[in-house]
Amino acid sequence: MTPQQHANPEGGEPVVPVFGPLRIAELLAGPEGQVLAPTAEQQGVIEHPLVGSALVIAGAGSGKTETMANRVVWLVANGVVAPEQILGLTFTRKAAGELGERISRRLAGFSAALDDAEERGLLAPSESARAAALREQLSDGLDLPSVSTYHSFAASVVQEFGAAAGLASDAALIDEATAWRIAREVVLASDDPELLDDDRSVAQLVSQVLRMDHEVADHLTSLERVDLVIDEFARVVELPYSEKEIGKPPSGKVYAPVRDAVADVRSTALITRLARAYAEEKRRRGLMEFSDQLALAVRILDAAPDAVTALRRRSRAVLLDEVQDTSVGQTRLLSRIFAGLPVMAVGDPHQSIYGWRGASAEGLESFHRDFRGAGPERAATLTLSTSWRNPELVLRAANVLAGPLRSEAAIDVPELAPRPGAEEGTLDVAYPETLHEEQAALADWMRDARSAHRETTGEWPTAAIVCRNRRVMPALASALSDRGVPNRIVGVGGLLTTSEVTDLVSTLRCLWFADAGSELVRLLSGPRFRVGVADLDGLVRAARWFAERDVAHQRIDDADRSAGGVLPDPDQAFTTIDAVDEIAGLASLDHTALSGISPTGRQRIREAGIMLRQLRQLVGGAIPELLRAVEQALRLDIELDAHAARGHDGAASARANLDAFADAVDAFLAVDRDGTLPSLLAWLELATEDDAAAEHVPEPEPGTVQLITVHGSKGLEWDLVAIPRLVDQEFPGRGRDSKGWLRPGQLPDELRGDAAARPELAWRIASTQQEVRDGIAGYREALAERFATEERRLAYVAVTRAAKRLFLSGSFWGGQTRARAASTYLTELADAGLIPAIADGSAHESDPSASEETVLEWPLDPLGARADAVRRAAGAVEARLSAVGAPEDGSAPVDPIVELLLAERERARSALSARATDADPAAGADAAVDRGGDDAEPGPSADAGAGAGRAAAVERITASTFHEFVDEPEAAERARLRPVPQRPYRRTRVGNRFHEWVERRSSTAVGTRLTLPGFGDGAFVVEAGESGVLDATGFDAAHFDAAGEFPEPFGAPELSDAGAGSAAPGAPAESEVEPADGLDDEERALQQLIANFERSEWAELQPIAVEQEISLPFAGNRLVCKLDAVFRHGDRIEIVDWKTGRAPKDDAERETRFYQLALYRHAWASWTDTPLDRIDATLYYVADDVILRDEHPLSLDELEQRWFVARRSLEVRLD
Repeated sequence: MTPQQHANPEGGEPVVPVFGPLRIAELLAGPEGQVLAPTAEQQGVIEHPLVGSALVIAGAGSGKTETMANRVVWLVANGVVAPEQILGLTFTRKAAGELGERISRRLAGFSAALDDAEERGLLAPSESARAAALREQLSDGLDLPSVSTYHSFAASVVQEFGAAAGLASDAALIDEATAWRIAREVVLASDDPELLDDDRSVAQLVSQVLRMDHEVADHLTSLERVDLVIDEFARVVELPYSEKEIGKPPSGKVYAPVRDAVADVRSTALITRLARAYAEEKRRRGLMEFSDQLALAVRILDAAPDAVTALRRRSRAVLLDEVQDTSVGQTRLLSRIFAGLPVMAVGDPHQSIYGWRGASAEGLESFHRDFRGAGPERAATLTLSTSWRNPELVLRAANVLAGPLRSEAAIDVPELAPRPGAEEGTLDVAYPETLHEEQAALADWMRDARSAHRETTGEWPTAAIVCRNRRVMPALASALSDRGVPNRIVGVGGLLTTSEVTDLVSTLRCLWFADAGSELVRLLSGPRFRVGVADLDGLVRAARWFAERDVAHQRIDDADRSAGGVLPDPDQAFTTIDAVDEIAGLASLDHTALSGISPTGRQRIREAGIMLRQLRQLVGGAIPELLRAVEQALRLDIELDAHAARGHDGAASARANLDAFADAVDAFLAVDRDGTLPSLLAWLELATEDDAAAEHVPEPEPGTVQLITVHGSKGLEWDLVAIPRLVDQEFPGRGRDSKGWLRPGQLPDELRGDAAARPELAWRIASTQQEVRDGIAGYREALAERFATEERRLAYVAVTRAAKRLFLSGSFWGGQTRARAASTYLTELADAGLIPAIADGSAHESDPSASEETVLEWPLDPLGARADAVRRAAGAVEARLSAVGAPEDGSAPVDPIVELLLAERERARSALSARATDADPAAGADAAVDRGGDDAEPGPSADAGAGAGRAAAVERITASTFHEFVDEPEAAERARLRPVPQRPYRRTRVGNRFHEWVERRSSTAVGTRLTLPGFGDGAFVVEAGESGVLDATGFDAAHFDAAGEFPEPFGAPELSDAGAGSAAPGAPAESEVEPADGLDDEERALQQLIANFERSEWAELQPIAVEQEISLPFAGNRLVCKLDAVFRHGDRIEIVDWKTGRAPKDDAERETRFYQLALYRHAWASWTDTPLDRIDATLYYVADDVILRDEHPLSLDELEQRWFVARRSLEVRLD
């Protein structure tokens, strides 16, 4: 075979290329265009023979994407392979989209260029012949190369070959936020006794559970093998203490490092048990993650060898991008399929920075071994070392920092070389004494560099501050804003470090989590409410007082308290958030429980409770609307404008952060399966714990300085780049992985697929504890070196982002008690003569920062330093208004626009008032105003929660309490204002457990699917049984509230007919109800309910929805319905409500129960666009086996009129 010939992958005659890389470039440029001639290295990659494995070491900015696209064009243009026989895989959807688009555009452009050249007579005969074949091949535009992500490829393997292998899975794929939420539920629901003595936080436990689950799947091992290693390692304490003790009775002594290591590894057993429960919960719900999908794909290939054959036949040329970021599991999957085929992988070991999330740079070193195959296939290593991005000074700095990496690499990695005609560029540095001086120097440099770039080019440059840690971002953003430099923090993790976003998220957590005590303290002590330390302490004591009492404030015996998991379940405990809500509903603030809170503190805490109550009513609606409501309720816009510390540009900067956060939330909601507040909070908690780069990092924006982490910056470039905090112990930082797998919750190294490339702890061959101790010390030293290597890769990535100018900075003092030296990276650059030498140490023995820079007033005054001036101005305005005087009619002058707005609001209220008047002519317009419609602001009203006087505006109505309010408004309102958990009576618990049994029985593993109008098939999934805590009978009693219904996420709970909710009208007195004191009686009652249900007409039917919550406008408020079950009978719908209490005794009582059914009918009709006359509603009293159907349901207007009548009667009584 001559050098010009290439092997035919089909096994036929060798292929002789017609178009070389340079000729392709000429044709694409056209007769008058500039030819972008590939370098010698690029030509070698483009026309590399299609045989064996080829590894391309592509440095930062070396044009690897362009080169890969040109290789595809070369392969297709010369007929080496058909377009559809090319498979390209990369790491992210963004990268896959860019590569696929570039390949398609380049193929189309080359085909058009051939047509043009042929018309001009510029093609040789062989080229014309090949052009005709290519034209026919690409004519329909369907046969194109396949480009996708590694995850998508694994999913396609599972989908296509799973059934044939007997391993089909219809499990739904979940994202990281959903996984975090489920794992958190599993941890909280666990009854593992070791949780009592474990000092890890819930977030730490969740993080370790997820990490263990993912790594076990990714490394194709098992939790059982992890437990085995844990048990075996624990026995090292039984070894002789030292060589002197060998052959003698054991002394019982244990080296401290050995003892600590064994204790930490033993604590991993708790994580494996929780991980096992988490994996089981995923299986129960019919869910899987990417790691599960990857492991399943490998199992499918093992079980179905024909799948490998089919995939190999389909893909004759394989391109793997960003190989340094692939995991061990991904490498194993791909090598099982494509080993021995022509596979070209592109990567850069210097840019392997995702090791902490599963990536393994060692995959580059083992690439040829993994993909070699069984035959004599060739293996070649190629390079791309010309940087098309960086100027010369930046390249020199990058090569200096990468020097140690090159010397230690098992693969030859050349230095980056500048492109022809590259600019010199600039490299500046600042290392002042204090952090404040560093921030000022960086902001000044960025301001001046932007201005200089605009003067030179006429356009604003792209610019970024690339940070090792996102906690430094807010201060840097403030410094830029002070100088009028537009900036934006990129990524939700960075935004969560800003005060305005933190306040907003803290409020969101207070709305959903009962244990968000820290967030509540921030909210109460912040500028909005300014509650002091003493009052916060009094609030804690008030919470203890309320926790020990029931709704009537009578002390609860310990025997009446319901038992849960080992970890305290915040949803079943009385917390400080519950205390704030209780205070908001007190009739009087002169209460015994509030004795430790000042009068001003009581009023402010009440205002906070009212605000949270009103915001909770929006939780079930659109999340963006909830965010805006929280922002307005917190008065963030006012606070940001008034805070003097931010300067005149501070409000705009903070506003931009809030807008960026809203954009990030919108992007999350666009891909999230649930789109609810809990899923959003799980995503935010994950972002706080995880420093991962966002999937959709925005492109550089000319004119705006982006603050971004190093991980997030990979793959991007900016004209101006600044890298702050190049300080010893910060960048490079101190290793988090200083103990390796000896840390709690870690996968043992020997079970990892890349164990050979990791530091080794030879504990199995140790004969004494002393050897284990010395081995641990050596192991930790090797880990420190490994971490230092990973930090150096980050520095290399950060430096190579700069396309024109680079600024490096640090400071001796940054809040610590001792001065810190400059980063070793700055020292190396200074030794290379690229930057001036930096002083060895500080000129001061302590932090010289001005004292006023480090002292804060707390609680914060929302007006800041301008408080006196603003109050003087307000006084002047009031004095002027008094001097001018009011108009003769006594009204204040009003702007005409305001008059129009008020008139518009009045018209809207008048429409509602008319309906109320129809119900009660005495009500009039005032009743409509007092009720508060949907347009009411979420902020507290003047009389809300006052207790005395007029009733608070009720904006949320539940269907199950509707009849209680209509029958006895005063008693129902009193119960609503005090939603405190009740005593767990036997009848209530039986009802709870029966509802759980029915839901589990009628739900599939992935929930009941219901198509919503306008959203397509399978758009909504109702998930069953999310608690996961089972009692002795296998039913989840903790899944319900004390009232016998599923707990609602906000507001007052819906109450069942079980009687143990609030003090419902007609409910038996406490002395008449038998407390829960016998498990046998409960079992007997539960079994009777189950037996009756199994004989009912619904036993063999499958519902289309279970425990479905629906809200709709009602009487100017919001009506919430919780439907137990919905069935389809032909073209009719039946809604069934399971009742475990006694059936109504008379017609009057029966009529009030039908209110609930009527509301359910209207809710379902409104939600699904089903005609009302095709919806039936049924009450099934299971204990009595009684079925009640409403033959004459009320209209929505009739129901609203009855509500208005009850509402007016309540107001009359209170007036």
